[in-house]
Amino acid sequence: MAKTEGNLALKPIIKSEYELRTEQAIDHIEALHTGDDGFITVFKKFRNNTHFSRHYKIEELKEKIISKEINLDVNTYISVNSFYIPKRGAEYVRQFRSFFLDIDNHDKEKMSDFDYNSLLYNLREDYFDKKIPNPCIVVKTGRGIQLYFLMENAPKRFVSTWTSLENLIIEEMKNFDVLGYKIDTNAKDGIIEDGEFTLK
Repeated sequence: MAKTEGNLALKPIIKSEYELRTEQAIDHIEALHTGDDGFITVFKKFRNNTHFSRHYKIEELKEKIISKEINLDVNTYISVNSFYIPKRGAEYVRQFRSFFLDIDNHDKEKMSDFDYNSLLYNLREDYFDKKIPNPCIVVKTGRGIQLYFLMENAPKRFVSTWTSLENLIIEEMKNFDVLGYKIDTNAKDGIIEDGEFTLK
């Protein structure tokens, strides 16, 4: 048996920001796409306004997140729904996985902990299970939060129902304004909408 020095069990494990964000990204992927057999799109937007996307099956995506797709200086997004082929477009939808709300304050570079807690308090008190369903996932992003309402894997023919329900959720939230955080009413396209991986 190998000999160890000191009490390793009492030494804290400190993770880098990169490691934490990688774990968050994998949690995000698994929450949205476990059991999904379609292609998932990763979309990156750079500071010089250029962008590009890649497409993966879920297991390959989780491997690539660890080795390739996480960069602390690049805004990285994941498609909420999946596609038959490695291309985003209405005609290629494989499964609808979730409804989606994006709440942002574009006047702030980064959301403070106070803003985050205030936003969640207001949503829990006045909206969750009152005006809109309680979300399955809440993701803190750079300038706000995203709410995900997961659903059973719905096929492409569900598009009109998905659109109607997504618009209904947005309509219920259209007047929401807490500390300057508002609903992005344009984030309602089930074909192209992306959820932000991690904190910015």
